[in-house]
Amino acid sequence: MIVAASYFAQFFNPARFALLGAVVDAPDMPRASSLTLTLGVIVATLGAGAINALNVFFVPHNLHVAASWLGTLTAGEGAGAIAGALVAGWLGRGSVRSGSSGRA
Repeated sequence: MIVAASYFAQFFNPARFALLGAVVDAPDMPRASSLTLTLGVIVATLGAGAINALNVFFVPHNLHVAASWLGTLTAGEGAGAIAGALVAGWLGRGSVRSGSSGRA
């Protein structure tokens, strides 16, 4: 049975982490506060939203195709994001060390 207090504590934990500025410290990376990481994610999200909004005009005017291709373009963008995340995870798998087990 889940206690309500622990549920809400876990639910709001990411916001507390982002706003209180906890420090992310990896062995081979410079120290970065979670507030810096959060602001970076916000800027990236706003940029992606602006690009998606402008794609409505970009597709027919610059690519000279029907506006119905917008869905295909967006699907390709999503597939590229997933592929990039998988490749980044594969490339960085040896650089992240687990602090709980003590093994590299």
